Amino acid sequence: MSNLILQFEPEITKELILQHTSEENLMEHYLGITPKKGLFKSPLRTDDSATCSFHRKNGNLIFKDFRGDFYGNFIDVVMYKYSCDYYKALQIIANDLGIKKNDKIFKNKKLINYSDTKLEEKKATIIQVEIQDFTKAELLW
Repeated sequence: MSNLILQFEPEITKELILQHTSEENLMEHYLGITPKKGLFKSPLRTDDSATCSFHRKNGNLIFKDFRGDFYGNFIDVVMYKYSCDYYKALQIIANDLGIKKNDKIFKNKKLINYSDTKLEEKKATIIQVEIQDFTKAELLW
């Protein structure tokens, strides 16, 4: 019996990609803007006013265009930007990050330097009120 060691390449998954970088870095890589609170002009189309934002939903970082053109995570951004399916988007991302090289796929350079920001999920807002009776002046008014 020989000491043959078989080495398998890992299957490209969302989880594998996120072991190498953050969702925020991937959004910066493909959109060229830093994910933070507030409204932005869309990097996916010509946009004269700020109509896009980032938020977290079920733990996933989401980019939303309020015009209705786009809503999705970093994989959806790649699918939209390069007109490809889910598996091809994973291959593009893995190739761009050097996780799994593919000479048949063009390597996309990052659009901006990564800021390493972290956009946290919104917490419930607590609104407190103090109830008091109307004053005599308020009642007369």
